[in-house]
Amino acid sequence: MPRTRRAHAPAIILLGTLALTSPGCSLEYIGRVTQPGPTRLSVSGPLAKTAQLDGSLIGNGLVSGGIYYSSGSDEMNTELWRSDGTASGTYRIKDINPLTNQLGFNAGSTPTSFTEVDGTIFFTADDGLRGRELWKTDGTEAGTLLVKDLLPGADSSSPLWLTSFNGLLLFTAYNASSKRELWKSDGTEAGTEKLYSGSSHVSYLIPFQSSLFFVSQAPPSRLWKTDGTSAGTVAADFYTGSIDALFSTGGSLYFSGTLGTQSGFWKSDGTLSGTILLIPGRSYSPFWMYLEFFQEVGPTLYVTLMTTDSNRELWKTDGTPEGSSLVKVFAGTTPPMAATLFLITSINGVLYFTAHDGAHGTELWRTDGSEAGTRLVKDIYPGEGSGISSILVESQTNWHLTLNGFLWFMANDGIHGEELWRTDGTEGGTELVQDIHDPGKGGLTGLINLNGSFLAISSLAGGGSLWRLPPSP
Repeated sequence: MPRTRRAHAPAIILLGTLALTSPGCSLEYIGRVTQPGPTRLSVSGPLAKTAQLDGSLIGNGLVSGGIYYSSGSDEMNTELWRSDGTASGTYRIKDINPLTNQLGFNAGSTPTSFTEVDGTIFFTADDGLRGRELWKTDGTEAGTLLVKDLLPGADSSSPLWLTSFNGLLLFTAYNASSKRELWKSDGTEAGTEKLYSGSSHVSYLIPFQSSLFFVSQAPPSRLWKTDGTSAGTVAADFYTGSIDALFSTGGSLYFSGTLGTQSGFWKSDGTLSGTILLIPGRSYSPFWMYLEFFQEVGPTLYVTLMTTDSNRELWKTDGTPEGSSLVKVFAGTTPPMAATLFLITSINGVLYFTAHDGAHGTELWRTDGSEAGTRLVKDIYPGEGSGISSILVESQTNWHLTLNGFLWFMANDGIHGEELWRTDGTEGGTELVQDIHDPGKGGLTGLINLNGSFLAISSLAGGGSLWRLPPSP
């Protein structure tokens, strides 16, 4: 399912520049991790293209008055860091896992899944003793604490679907039988408790109206909802069929599933009479549609559906069956193509997405909602190579953003590695912005919007750094 990102942070100072490819833009170097002792990021001047860096920044973070993210190096294990975009304001918050394994190696706690609830940053981490569990931070070492060891001992409960709901954190976690259960937390150990446990996994935690809806995957899968209490956790009564995936937007709940003999893409206002089938499955059998991504463009909702024949289909809808139509089919292959259609964003009424059409690899596309107006923007990696990495798309890292009327994104043209690109929607206006790394030495791992500018998180085979694109004057 899609994930949206909103970010803001203080302005950032200039600490060095590189030569750039696109006229009028330049990334400014902030600094890199250099020593295991000091917690502040060390700045070593402008980054030379041939420099071998010794830090590594992972493009998985949350902006809440600053960026919270994972960072590590050859000398420092991967731990929790924070940056306000300045060298002096970039520091490691806490060494959560200082332990080494039997081979003398320490990968660190590798924090991930950052989620803010009323000023508290929740995340998951592994301290080397209790497995991957739920943690929280207020940005200080003393305020970075384990919330609760949900699966006591060295095994991991591996919390997922961290979701803010009515001042609480709701999430799923493994039990001793490797089944995902629904939990809630107020940030205290006593206030972290189980809400629901079925015979299979819980997934898709989606706030809608006054409830949080989720899928209980115990066969057959069913739609449930909760108000944050055990008594208020019940099966939804307006839809009793099986369900595959869901999201909410524009005051409605959308999902793919099967009710009786009707299968396809559904819309609901939370009532039985307001639950309708928007896009039915085909007449032949067996057939199902699995919802993958969605994106709103004005009053139009675009969705991608994967079908049993491995096709990915791009649809648009105005929220009515008669206003729902197929835009384009991207034929599947054997084995099925991973992340064939990923809906990125819209700019000036144009939807941008990634697609694999069989003739090209996974590349950047655009559409105005018509089949004739759906086209490849540019074959960035010429031929069958993919300019847009399916690994980036599937991992949902911060690999793209919109700024100053451009779509900025990470891409690989087969020559420069994973670098920063931008497009105005035309082939001629789709260009490499800056070549930060030598080929074969890694590339960017994340882009984060910072109050009209953005940080580019870079990574090399052995190191990485923070960069900033200055805002337009």
